[in-house]
Amino acid sequence: MGSGYEIARAVEELIHNGHARADVWKMTPRQMAAFLQLAMRRKFGEQSQLLTLMRAARGDDRHFQTFLRKLQDESQ
Repeated sequence: MGSGYEIARAVEELIHNGHARADVWKMTPRQMAAFLQLAMRRKFGEQSQLLTLMRAARGDDRHFQTFLRKLQDESQ
């Protein structure tokens, strides 16, 4: 991919996450990266909650608990 691919991908992701197109194009690459990092952490938190709900009816599994803890840590 070309050098502009990362910025194009960041722009698309930020717009997908609800940022206004005009606002995204005014952001610096560092600002884009910060917003994307926050969105990723939120997503990890949501995924850990979903996994918890999905596994609530099943017995505890050591590997699952380790994976869940990692997702929860990354969401903070």
